[in-house]
Amino acid sequence: MAIVEIGRGQQISIPTLSLTNGERFKGSVKISDSETLIVELDRGQSGRIPQRIEKMYMLAWEKDSVQRSCQFLVRSHTGSELVGQLIIQERREAPRWRIDVDLRYEAVPAADVSQIADLVMSRVNMADEPGSEANKLLKAEEDPLEEMRAEIASLKELVQDLAGKVEDLAAAVRGELPVAAMHGMVRPVMVVDCSSLGVGFIAAQPLTAGDYIRIEMKLRATPAIHIECMGAVVRCARVQQPGESGPERYDIGVRFTHIHEADRERLIHHLFKVQRHLLRDRKEARAALQP
Repeated sequence: MAIVEIGRGQQISIPTLSLTNGERFKGSVKISDSETLIVELDRGQSGRIPQRIEKMYMLAWEKDSVQRSCQFLVRSHTGSELVGQLIIQERREAPRWRIDVDLRYEAVPAADVSQIADLVMSRVNMADEPGSEANKLLKAEEDPLEEMRAEIASLKELVQDLAGKVEDLAAAVRGELPVAAMHGMVRPVMVVDCSSLGVGFIAAQPLTAGDYIRIEMKLRATPAIHIECMGAVVRCARVQQPGESGPERYDIGVRFTHIHEADRERLIHHLFKVQRHLLRDRKEARAALQP
């Protein structure tokens, strides 16, 4: 595990830690070094930290006008102080790629995080094991006929998705809510990148660092790869500068917190395949330019 440094006096919040009066924890960093972090409850809050709390939380703060968050491992606590460490996962700098993915998400209220997380983790993806795809990816040569079949199947999936989007557009024209919106799920403006550890996207509405969201992803593959998981917002930055025209847009980074390892492996295999095809296309482009 790696340690994230945060300065003394930094204002922080823990959205999912409720005080005895129902307020969420808000405080400031009292002591900060490479080993220990002590955060103190703001004096303006009338509630106290309950005696029994979770061991791991998402701690949020703002730096350079960007909302940030990270896991906070609680070692001990009193009614007004928490002692622990800010922790990030290993492989944090996992390669990120821009992929074709249909992504939808919804914010999870702080009081429902544990319940929704249990629900997500109870749903097992019954698709074939991701390891079976690895042997195909390691082949030196590809079957052109098999690739053509895969492309046709991918086009069918694309047509179905387009039909769904046309229906959503027609519903908007009729003044009705799209199916996804009726269930609380929204699509981002654009998915920027994705890795085995998280996803980045541009959204029309801001999210708060430390908030949890439920995510549904459908990766363009043959057959399509469906992944349901939960993640925590680790970054939210306004894309436009003050005074710029146009609709507001927000750059949001999410780290997966609840995802089946089999689904993570499926995502890794898909990213590997995208990378392999990209490298092949670059190689063919360089070859075409040579005399």
